[in-house]
Amino acid sequence: MKKYSFEDLPAAVGELADKLTVIESLIKSRPQSPSPEKLLTIEETARFLGLTRQTIYERVARREIPVNKKGKRLYFLQSDLLNWIRSGKVKTNDEIQLDADDWINKAKANST
Repeated sequence: MKKYSFEDLPAAVGELADKLTVIESLIKSRPQSPSPEKLLTIEETARFLGLTRQTIYERVARREIPVNKKGKRLYFLQSDLLNWIRSGKVKTNDEIQLDADDWINKAKANST
């Protein structure tokens, strides 16, 4: 680490201020991603999932979709909805083949 004398301080402070300006501009120019913990209303959830409000209500009644209820109002966490969507992912043939190969290799290793 460089040691500064008292005479060097004004220049060092100027360098720090310049670097801070650059850092601030980089932070401000970063695209803001939506917060995964965003709370959605039923209307926002319907738009987010591309479903009708009625379909959302039906899935809530059948306990098929993650929901938070406060009084008579329904709220949905965006992160819960994303996880719910991901849980229904169908594996590709290649993924199934890799899983099968892994299972066979583990079975062979355990049998020896």
